[in-house]
Amino acid sequence: GVLDANGVLRFSASTPTWEGADYSLRTYYLEAKELTSSENYIIRFIDSKQVGTSQAGMVLAVAMFAAQPDKNQPSPSGRFAGVTFCSIDLDYLVDKLVAPVKSTEGGHAFLIDDTSKLLWDADSSLFRKNLLTEAEGFPSYQQVVKRMTAGDTGTAEYSHYRFDYSTRQYSGDKEE
Repeated sequence: GVLDANGVLRFSASTPTWEGADYSLRTYYLEAKELTSSENYIIRFIDSKQVGTSQAGMVLAVAMFAAQPDKNQPSPSGRFAGVTFCSIDLDYLVDKLVAPVKSTEGGHAFLIDDTSKLLWDADSSLFRKNLLTEAEGFPSYQQVVKRMTAGDTGTAEYSHYRFDYSTRQYSGDKEE
């Protein structure tokens, strides 16, 4: 979709009937309005229950700027002109990018948001639970989760319950 500088939806590829709706109070619009370059972007996890689909997803938003700089605006790119955005179904993202990852024989990937809430794990019983809470008693694992929510990357060794791929659940056995 495309929002104008006032946050009004001017184009929607998926729902043209929503064109003209006011999105000016959406977090991603307000944050994009503060950006000074279209090289930055905003990602927000969303829950689309309010539109009847009850699917989790994410919004990717990029600020747009007018081609001619406005000397009254701090942005070197010109005057804020709006936001272009898309929403991505979380299941699609997980199927394509997260689920296939298996870093070690016993390792697997999971997806969390910036509050440590589990958005996807091969063990679906943990869905939407706080991973820091679920990892109580495993301080090295909690450190990894804290690093992830802070946006850090890298590798680490940690102790946690062994994941059993045949049952798709964590066992009571600890492993490194």
